[in-house]
Amino acid sequence: MRARKIVAMLHDRVSCPAEGGRHGFLANPANCVKENASRLHSMRHILKAIPSFRNIATVSTYSAGFMLVCICLLCGCSSKFSLQKDRLWRERQSPETLPAESRFNGKFDIVWEVDFGAKAIAPLAVGSDYIAVPTSRDKIRFFDLQSGRSAGRHRIKGSAQSGFLIVDSIAVAVSSPPRNRLVCRNMHNRDELWNGRVKDIAGGSITTGNRLIVSSGSDGVSCYDLTTGSVVWTFVTEGLCKAAPIVAGETVIQPTDKGIIVGIAMKDGSQQYELSMPSPIESPVVLGDKAYVADIAGNLTAFDPANGSVAWTSSVHEPTWSSPAVDGSHVVIATRTGKIIALDVLNGSILWDYSATDVFKAAPALCDGVVVVGTLTGKLISLGIDDGRKIDERQLDGPVAVAPVYEQGRLLVATNGGTLICFGTGSVLSGEGK
Repeated sequence: MRARKIVAMLHDRVSCPAEGGRHGFLANPANCVKENASRLHSMRHILKAIPSFRNIATVSTYSAGFMLVCICLLCGCSSKFSLQKDRLWRERQSPETLPAESRFNGKFDIVWEVDFGAKAIAPLAVGSDYIAVPTSRDKIRFFDLQSGRSAGRHRIKGSAQSGFLIVDSIAVAVSSPPRNRLVCRNMHNRDELWNGRVKDIAGGSITTGNRLIVSSGSDGVSCYDLTTGSVVWTFVTEGLCKAAPIVAGETVIQPTDKGIIVGIAMKDGSQQYELSMPSPIESPVVLGDKAYVADIAGNLTAFDPANGSVAWTSSVHEPTWSSPAVDGSHVVIATRTGKIIALDVLNGSILWDYSATDVFKAAPALCDGVVVVGTLTGKLISLGIDDGRKIDERQLDGPVAVAPVYEQGRLLVATNGGTLICFGTGSVLSGEGK
């Protein structure tokens, strides 16, 4: 663990140009030392704080520079990330085009594994070629989806508590207090398009068309023009917005800590409907013509996102911290008491439950008929979605507090131990090891 932190600190102080490729690995050691000469003095202080390096840290700046180059050669320097000018963030094949042998089978076979040296603090963002990990070090780290190689970083002022949202080539991030800064950038050239302030941001933003929807604990729900940053409308909610909004058609759906769900018209911010639940509500999930939502007491509701009419209500009688996961037949919820429960998507009746005697904070992921959940003790569990039968279990290096992501036959999991792991089978992505 100490060595991992050392390498992470070194990466934070070194930035080398990606002369030979887009991943930002060291291409010319001499240039790397030249460009970072002003930082070598602080490097010596870092090394001197570590007993095993004290003797080395007392050598000259040039020796420290040589050591810096060796470290860079081993683990690559951290370059700034940008999209290629002829590419968009999201250009991928649909899951239906994946051959059966390439789909996730529930076994935790590692395709690649990387150490990013920090906690994952917000949902992972996956594009055609890259995955973005918002970290606790005020950076978004990017990795190549095929190999796991570092593709660079994007530094922001404060932690990206809202996550990192990219649409085509436009990226949006909101930093946590005390920064409270909303920033929109062009990821082709990294130019800032506009910025603003959002206090007490909820955990996620969403876009639709040319509109950006952001909710906060202090200001309610705001709609921005994604291109200019001008405020189109603002809606003040009853209660604080602690969970992210979602969009279904022409309606913005926002839950609050008062147990209220508000449907807001996208075009003008007017209220369309209001639903009440017994406890504070997590973010809803929309599939087809229904939205599914759970409150922290374990009550679930299915409703029409266009008008708020309720299709069914149910209760798993267990407290929960996360949103449900939904496919065409099942609604799956993970509870704080260590249960995974599947309900019938048509009527809310309980189909099966599995007890893991652990604590779940992150939402489950549904992967081609497999349920995957991570626990706060670092276990990763896969179950068959039809019967809840356990397929596999694996101990990771830290808590799983961010929901796993399933993409192109691969399961991507980030831990609070600072590791990003890609699991899968088949050959859709020909990955390299760690």
